[in-house]
Amino acid sequence: RTDPHKTVKGKRGYISSIRHFLKYLEEKGDIPVGTHTALVSTAKDPKKIPVIFSDMELDKIREYSDNAENAIELRDTAIMAIGLQMGLRESDIVALNMDSIDWKARTITIMQEKTDVGIRLPMPVDVGNKIYLYIKYGRHKTESPSLFIKNRAPYDRLSAPTCNATLKRVLPEWDVPGAGFHTPRRTFATSKLRSKVDPDKIAVLLGQKSEDSLDHYLCYDEENMRKCPLSPEERGISLPEDYYEH
Repeated sequence: RTDPHKTVKGKRGYISSIRHFLKYLEEKGDIPVGTHTALVSTAKDPKKIPVIFSDMELDKIREYSDNAENAIELRDTAIMAIGLQMGLRESDIVALNMDSIDWKARTITIMQEKTDVGIRLPMPVDVGNKIYLYIKYGRHKTESPSLFIKNRAPYDRLSAPTCNATLKRVLPEWDVPGAGFHTPRRTFATSKLRSKVDPDKIAVLLGQKSEDSLDHYLCYDEENMRKCPLSPEERGISLPEDYYEH
């Protein structure tokens, strides 16, 4: 009753500690056996709405891209374009090789690091252009097959955390707890949803097995949700007669 924790995770941990203590007292014979069963935790993990970029943040990303000049900025621009327009994970972006791209077919083929499932995705023209600019004007000459390489010798493959560093350079004032480079992927998925793309097709583009696994990627679709509101009366909520007058 006096649990100070505010989060579900904190409350569950608090209750778990007390339950273990009660079991200890039961084993010592200080309290009746089974007392710990009276302390039941029914709290479930809350569903969080995925964080996506706002229109203002997307404008700032485009501005950064338009003004990109040096090697790091050109690399940042290409990485962000792949994340936002193709929805690739950071681990898959840094794993891209030069031969992952089929320029004639305008596709990118990858073996997903997380699932070990190979996918071939259409490459938007804008993404291809940004990758080309990076290769031509920002990528150092190296024997490394990796598409994105370090900007200092040895010029070998980037690590996945580099994508988070990219995000901080592109949006230096953007600071959302718990959000990282997965945000471009979620923004991509939500954009497809709002464009009325079928969920099963979004799953294919994300390299997911089915639409059932999209919950962590799709933000709510405000425009279409407003078309099917629930009245307070339907939910058993009573309001004063003059409520809407205020």
